[in-house]
Amino acid sequence: MPAVYTGTHFVPILPTGLPIPGAKATFSISASATLQDTYTDQTLAVANTNPVVADANGVFPPIVLDPSLPNYRMTLTDANNVQKDQQDNIPSSQNTGQTFRLKSTAPFLLFEETDASAGNKKWRIRVNNEQLLIELLSDDESLSTTLLTLDRTGLTADTVLAGVVTGVFTGTLTGMTATVTGNVTYTIINNWCTLRGVFSGTSSTTGMTMTGLPAAVQPTGSAICVSCALTDNGANAGGWAKILASASTITFGKGIDNNAAGFTAAAGKGLASGWCIGYPLT
Repeated sequence: MPAVYTGTHFVPILPTGLPIPGAKATFSISASATLQDTYTDQTLAVANTNPVVADANGVFPPIVLDPSLPNYRMTLTDANNVQKDQQDNIPSSQNTGQTFRLKSTAPFLLFEETDASAGNKKWRIRVNNEQLLIELLSDDESLSTTLLTLDRTGLTADTVLAGVVTGVFTGTLTGMTATVTGNVTYTIINNWCTLRGVFSGTSSTTGMTMTGLPAAVQPTGSAICVSCALTDNGANAGGWAKILASASTITFGKGIDNNAAGFTAAAGKGLASGWCIGYPLT
């Protein structure tokens, strides 16, 4: 967090008790003459001149330090460049050695990993409705996935604990006359993932897929094919599910030939009651 240098404004005073009209404060790396910027406010959008110059009453404008830079040296001179003071090891961040408090109806901290790949840059820790949540955020911060929830009694359902991860995502069935969505619950224990959910619709093609799988439940390496219970033409049917590697899609089909979907093109189809599949992630 940006540190404010000695208050919003500061006035250096001579031993005589008088200010220094037109005083100059030059900021550099501590114990060095290498200059580094200060800023006009905590957004760090507009840099001050360096040196920063006081007005005719010896009052300096706001000076905010950049927390991403090394500690500062401040060299103070009068208007004629005669040195009056010098300070080293001025902390660039006000967080050093201090207690950090966030106070709000829903306080949060957001972490942005600038060298991460797209879609994986942002994490958020927030408190809301007497719960502490750790979340993954999309890059535009419009979508979030809760990884862990703590309330006053301990961990709740969607938790990451002792190698167990649970959560829910929205699956969308394709090959239907209208959009069909439903909740899919997942459980990951070490390397084994289990998916559970039941929803169906009216078929428009002989194929069916489910999209929307989050990265956490996508296998790596190669596609995995497992047997599962389905519905076709309004009745239960045996079939298969092919979970594509590093992708958000599962492909479904009837029977044992995992190269032919084989659903009835104009009837009910979907995931049968008690639908559940399990597979290794690596």
